[in-house]
Amino acid sequence: MRWIRAAIVALLLPPLAGCTASQEKVEALTQELIGVMLESASVMEPIKDVPTAKAAEPKLAAIFDKMKGIKSRDVKTTERTQKAVMDKYRTQLQEAFHKMHFQIARIQSIRGAEDVARQAMSMLEWFQAEGRKGS
Repeated sequence: MRWIRAAIVALLLPPLAGCTASQEKVEALTQELIGVMLESASVMEPIKDVPTAKAAEPKLAAIFDKMKGIKSRDVKTTERTQKAVMDKYRTQLQEAFHKMHFQIARIQSIRGAEDVARQAMSMLEWFQAEGRKGS
């Protein structure tokens, strides 16, 4: 899934004015993004019906804000650093993305939980769109 790499690059690694960030800083942001993605999957996991779906809505909104906060801390980096970080975290990023996507697909099949599924899907679509901007 090439767009996962593009989304990660767009979220964490775009060139901005200023000094080039260290690989450690880029790795820290990448780890934070992985954590947020896994947190979203964990919040969706207990959704079984309308009440549990409604309870998850504010938590998912807060997670989406965290994801946008990570994006707001963009750093300038080199292609070499980008490649090193992607090589190191590719598997973790893909696993986190797939867990998140699996939970969204599962929630879509729960009658009455459509709003939460749409909310989670909009987060995923935003993530994908940010990746396309950077590719």
